[in-house]
Amino acid sequence: MNEELFKENLKRHEVTINKHNDEIDELKVANIESKAELKALCENLNSLTSMLKWLIGTMITTLVGFFIFAIQRGIF
Repeated sequence: MNEELFKENLKRHEVTINKHNDEIDELKVANIESKAELKALCENLNSLTSMLKWLIGTMITTLVGFFIFAIQRGIF
């Protein structure tokens, strides 16, 4: 009786451990996918930041050019 109870508990624990191993494997895969998505997002943010820098630089250059034009024409 005691040995049967021991074997039953052992099987139950093995099943539980196997389920936990499967869950850990799924979490590892999800973590890897999340890291890949985060890396892609960071690359996109870097690209957008670079584009914004170029846009701001172009706008400032245009504004300076306009002021030079306005001063030459006597608007200011």
